[in-house]
Amino acid sequence: MHRDRGQGVAAGPNLPAARHSRGGALKETEAMSANPTPRTGQDVPTVKLLIDGAFVESATSEWRDIVNPATQQVLARVPFATVAEVDAAVQAAHTAYATWKNTPIAARMRIMLKFQDLVRTNLPRIAKTLTAEQGKTIPDAE
Repeated sequence: MHRDRGQGVAAGPNLPAARHSRGGALKETEAMSANPTPRTGQDVPTVKLLIDGAFVESATSEWRDIVNPATQQVLARVPFATVAEVDAAVQAAHTAYATWKNTPIAARMRIMLKFQDLVRTNLPRIAKTLTAEQGKTIPDAE
């Protein structure tokens, strides 16, 4: 998701990009998920932000429901990061890049091969998640 200062962009696999401001008007994204069916008897998990290698709770008041398109079940809620959170993530990325660009190519290769192995090892779980979130078939998700 790309965020501009003061505005955000929300898009999903089956949803058009929706620009919104922090004003009081009903946002297109809210209108599209106005009354999603909640999980029965369960709290809906919230997604944390990954900033500087740590998962942190967002301080935002703006959230987006992730809805299974087949069942309309709310799977999770994701935050629209605050400007300060985006700034912190960008700063952390700049700092990490300074280290990464000086990492020897052989070390970077080992890291990327480990990442590739993790994706392959967890492919069934990843495919199941994509299927629930986006309505893809398992073969398409794999």
